[in-house]
Amino acid sequence: MSMPLPWPFRPRRALLAPAALAAAAVLGGCASTGTATQASAAAPPGVQRAAAQVAQFEQATAYQPAGSPLTGVRGALTGKTVYYVPIDQQVPIFPVVEAGLSQALASVGAHLHVCDGSASPSTTTACLSQAVDDNAAAVVTDSIPSGFAQQGFLALAKHHIPVLLGDEPSVGAADTPVAGNDQLAFLETNQTRAMSLSADWIIAHSGGKADALVIEVTDSPLTVQAITQGALVEFRTLCPGCTVHTITISTANLSSLPSAVSSALLRDRNIGYVFSEFDTDVQAALGGIVQSGFGNKVVGVSSMGILGSLQMLHSSNFLYEDTGSDGILLGWQYANQVFRMILRQPVLQSEDIPQRVFTRQNVAPLQLTAAGQLSGAWYGTTGFKAAFEKLWGIGG
Repeated sequence: MSMPLPWPFRPRRALLAPAALAAAAVLGGCASTGTATQASAAAPPGVQRAAAQVAQFEQATAYQPAGSPLTGVRGALTGKTVYYVPIDQQVPIFPVVEAGLSQALASVGAHLHVCDGSASPSTTTACLSQAVDDNAAAVVTDSIPSGFAQQGFLALAKHHIPVLLGDEPSVGAADTPVAGNDQLAFLETNQTRAMSLSADWIIAHSGGKADALVIEVTDSPLTVQAITQGALVEFRTLCPGCTVHTITISTANLSSLPSAVSSALLRDRNIGYVFSEFDTDVQAALGGIVQSGFGNKVVGVSSMGILGSLQMLHSSNFLYEDTGSDGILLGWQYANQVFRMILRQPVLQSEDIPQRVFTRQNVAPLQLTAAGQLSGAWYGTTGFKAAFEKLWGIGG
């Protein structure tokens, strides 16, 4: 029986518009030759607004960590072990987050233990139980709703082991907001914004005339919300001239996506953009596009910003835009929250993760290697490690 899986695991709504042929009438001509995009003054207001959003997030930006300065971090953490339990370590973004978290813990003398949830409730529960047995200093889960492994989370609570629910909303029963504390805290990545930014790019690139196929993954309320409150709201608000079709799919049935995409393209031959919710869905979507004979027509768009997808952008292979989130920095943000929990200091109730709209143009100067991905340079955040260490009172 399939269970709900979290964001990096789900296919997001894929969108298609009147092909790249109509693109020239949009952003001052089309996608810009640099890293920014501008809409012509004659473009509809919604297109201008979408283009402005894209232009803002095409740029690399500086980052400063949130929260008040901490003292005693190294004394409290030296020799301790923190568990990291991602929903499925095979999802490409999780090893990047893991690397950041491992770096941050090592800077204060602590160790990271990774236990792969393997997209299984029983395996995830076993990981959480193992953390109890090992007397972990804290547990960071990634994209795992508490109901996915309820008994494991109850065991952690019983033994007073702090738990950070990474990439999960801070809500309780009946979806009511709850405040994080030193036993249970949250850090939600802004996937709703990422989805709206990719929609903005399509709106701007098509001149507000996109015929879009949206591939919606129904694995969990969180992934559905990211699309419905992100991409779909953006299309509805800014692009009355856009046509949006929807395909629903679950991760467990991802193998059926190619045929579903192919059928949709053959039903509406005006579709010109395919927006994969996550980079992990791109190949399945592309299979359907090739199968239908639309390989030279469809503009590919995605979200996650993993190395392979940015390399596709650089080589002009299918993808034209990918909204990325800085995974290496997210690992340090997780550590910042965990340290506050362990020291019983006020935790952050919200945090912002740097995101960037990557295009075929602005990836050109980037170091598209594993080392580049781990540096933070893609997002303009190379100084964040020293900034965190200063915040934690361990900087030189």
